[in-house]
Parts: sequence; structure tokens; C-alpha cells
Amino acid sequence: MKIAAFLAMITMALMSGCADHDEQSGRPVQGLWGNEKISLEMSFSETVRDPLTGTGIRFSDVTDSRCPQDITCLLPGKVQAHLDIIRNEKVISSFTISSGEQIESFVNQQSFIFTFSAVTPDTRSTEGRKENYTITLEVEPE
Repeated sequence: MKIAAFLAMITMALMSGCADHDEQSGRPVQGLWGNEKISLEMSFSETVRDPLTGTGIRFSDVTDSRCPQDITCLLPGKVQAHLDIIRNEKVISSFTISSGEQIESFVNQQSFIFTFSAVTPDTRSTEGRKENYTITLEVEPE
């Protein structure tokens, strides 16, 4: 009896670990593709998805040309985030958006305006690891 309980616990632990790598297990956000404007804070490589439609958005890449800390530059540079729209574990569209920019894109046969409103870190670090980036993205139906 103890062996059966132990095996059941191991099976559940293994199954829960596998779910973390499944595209459908991205952070659920109710109403992601709805009729209201929403604000998403996303970490690098994170996927958020609408639990109703299963369609999600992934923050898949970032480039940062801003001036590093403690250095004076002639041009301010910018941060660009690459975003993938995902359905059924497949990328159905992608776009790159710069900080402060708006882009229109279609998701689930509906037009949305995406606004890249904030990014952390505030300035580029000389260490510049992508895993340190978080963006705030506004998603608004048109």
C-alpha cells in the first residue's frame, strides 16, 4: 500500500514538471483577446494565453541599443521586443515592436493595437542578459 502511494506521488510530480514545458501551460490571462484594453507585464521568454481560445503571446527576443550606464552617447537608442502569437503550440504570426511604439496586428480574426509602454531594466547594463528584461505591453481591440 505504501509503495502504491509513493508511485502515485512520483507520477504526479513528473506530470506537473512536464506541464511547465507545454506551450498551453503559459500564464493564463482571462480576456486577453476580448473587448477591453488590458496591460500585460511579461518576462523574457514568457508566454501568456487566453484560456478560452488557447491563443497566446510570447516575448521571444529582445534587442537593446540604448546607451549603457555611466556612458554618454550621442543617440539614445531603443529597446525592441519580438513577440510571437501562438495557437496550438505553433507560431501563427510574429512582430517586432520598439519601446513607445504601437503596432496593429490581427489575432483570432480581430484587429488589436499593441503598445510597448515600458521596459526594465531602465538602462542597458554592460552585462545585458536577455533573461533580465521585462516589458509592459498594452493590448487593445480596435
